[in-house]
Amino acid sequence: MQYRQKISAITVAAYESILLFAQLINETFTETTDNNFVTEKLRDGASLVQLALNRTFHVPTGNVYITSGGQRYPAVLVRQFDIVSSNFEAVLMFDAMSNQFSTPFPRNFTWFQGYPPKSVPLCGFSGENPACFQRNQTQVLAGSLSTLMMVVLGCVIGLLMCG
Repeated sequence: MQYRQKISAITVAAYESILLFAQLINETFTETTDNNFVTEKLRDGASLVQLALNRTFHVPTGNVYITSGGQRYPAVLVRQFDIVSSNFEAVLMFDAMSNQFSTPFPRNFTWFQGYPPKSVPLCGFSGENPACFQRNQTQVLAGSLSTLMMVVLGCVIGLLMCG
């Protein structure tokens, strides 16, 4: 019996953190053969942190970049849903170290309307675009006039049938 269970992002991040820490410990041990120096260095958390800053670690889950400020930037995959296979498939990758997107996968984006969406919606994020406000006023006016016409027409037909 085979289980297909999703692994949470927190679990992956914890796994990567342990691998990064193990790599730093191994580097500390291979630096020197003086056990007293290694012991003191392992007790000094600040020196271990300095070893991790501003570098890329290669782990099985992908590259992880640690900035000079200690911020962790993993490689990010952008996925889209494939209706044929009913799975999410990677289509784009962001490498934090180089700050660039790449397309190492043999797939392209499939946009809903054939092209990427605009970065700002037509009416703005709060409907603040004056063109949309005017259009909304026109729609309200047209709806009100249509309702009024129906009421008047109903009254006229009612009077004709009763009279």
